[in-house]
Amino acid sequence: MERILVLGTGAGTPLDCFNTCFILQNDNKNFLVDTGGGLQILKQIRDSKVKIDDIHDVFISHKHIDHLLGIFYILRNICHRMCSVGR
Repeated sequence: MERILVLGTGAGTPLDCFNTCFILQNDNKNFLVDTGGGLQILKQIRDSKVKIDDIHDVFISHKHIDHLLGIFYILRNICHRMCSVGR
Protein backbone atom coordinates (compact mmCIF):
# COMPACT_ATOMS: atom_id res chain seq x y z
CA MET A 1 0.00 0.00 0.00
CA GLU A 2 1.32 3.44 -0.88
CA ARG A 3 0.74 6.41 1.41
CA ILE A 4 1.93 9.97 1.92
CA LEU A 5 2.22 11.12 5.52
CA VAL A 6 2.33 14.91 5.62
CA LEU A 7 4.42 16.06 8.57
CA GLY A 8 3.84 19.79 8.12
CA THR A 9 7.06 21.02 9.68
CA GLY A 10 9.00 24.07 8.72
CA ALA A 11 10.63 27.21 9.95
CA GLY A 12 9.22 29.75 7.55
CA THR A 13 7.73 32.99 8.82
CA PRO A 14 4.02 32.29 8.12
CA LEU A 15 2.01 31.44 11.23
CA ASP A 16 -0.44 28.94 9.75
CA CYS A 17 1.35 27.55 6.70
CA PHE A 18 4.60 25.64 6.87
CA ASN A 19 7.05 24.15 4.44
CA THR A 20 5.92 20.59 4.23
CA CYS A 21 8.02 17.58 5.06
CA PHE A 22 6.49 14.24 4.29
CA ILE A 23 7.08 10.51 4.39
CA LEU A 24 6.38 8.34 1.37
CA GLN A 25 5.43 4.83 2.42
CA ASN A 26 5.41 1.81 0.16
CA ASP A 27 4.99 -1.57 1.83
CA ASN A 28 7.40 -1.41 4.78
CA LYS A 29 9.68 1.25 3.30
CA ASN A 30 9.68 4.87 4.52
CA PHE A 31 11.24 7.67 2.48
CA LEU A 32 11.50 11.05 4.26
CA VAL A 33 11.39 14.15 2.05
CA ASP A 34 12.94 17.19 3.75
CA THR A 35 13.51 17.44 7.49
CA GLY A 36 12.16 20.85 8.42
CA GLY A 37 13.88 23.62 10.27
CA GLY A 38 14.43 22.11 13.67
CA LEU A 39 13.45 19.85 16.51
CA GLN A 40 9.76 19.73 15.56
CA ILE A 41 10.55 17.01 12.99
CA LEU A 42 11.05 14.44 15.78
CA LYS A 43 7.60 15.16 17.23
CA GLN A 44 5.95 15.05 13.83
CA ILE A 45 7.57 11.72 12.96
CA ARG A 46 6.53 10.30 16.35
CA ASP A 47 2.95 11.58 15.88
CA SER A 48 2.80 9.91 12.45
CA LYS A 49 3.46 6.54 14.16
CA VAL A 50 6.63 5.96 12.13
CA LYS A 51 9.74 4.85 13.99
CA ILE A 52 12.88 6.74 13.04
CA ASP A 53 14.64 3.38 12.71
CA ASP A 54 12.20 2.55 9.91
CA ILE A 55 13.26 5.57 7.81
CA HIS A 56 16.10 4.41 5.60
CA ASP A 57 16.20 7.12 2.96
CA VAL A 58 16.06 10.91 3.22
CA PHE A 59 15.81 13.39 0.36
CA ILE A 60 16.58 17.08 0.93
CA SER A 61 14.93 19.09 -1.84
CA HIS A 62 17.26 22.09 -1.55
CA LYS A 63 19.76 23.72 0.78
CA HIS A 64 17.57 26.15 2.71
CA ILE A 65 17.72 25.66 6.47
CA ASP A 66 13.94 25.26 6.76
CA HIS A 67 14.28 22.09 4.66
CA LEU A 68 17.48 20.55 6.04
CA LEU A 69 18.22 21.64 9.62
CA GLY A 70 16.06 18.91 11.16
CA ILE A 71 18.44 16.24 9.86
CA PHE A 72 20.83 17.08 12.70
CA TYR A 73 18.15 16.30 15.31
CA ILE A 74 17.30 13.05 13.54
CA LEU A 75 20.95 11.99 13.41
CA ARG A 76 21.51 12.97 17.04
CA ASN A 77 18.47 10.90 18.06
CA ILE A 78 19.72 7.87 16.13
CA CYS A 79 23.26 8.18 17.50
CA HIS A 80 21.98 8.54 21.06
CA ARG A 81 19.94 5.34 20.73
CA MET A 82 22.87 3.49 19.14
CA CYS A 83 25.08 4.46 22.10
CA SER A 84 22.38 3.38 24.57
CA VAL A 85 22.10 -0.15 23.16
CA GLY A 86 23.55 -2.69 25.55
CA ARG A 87 23.70 -0.39 28.56
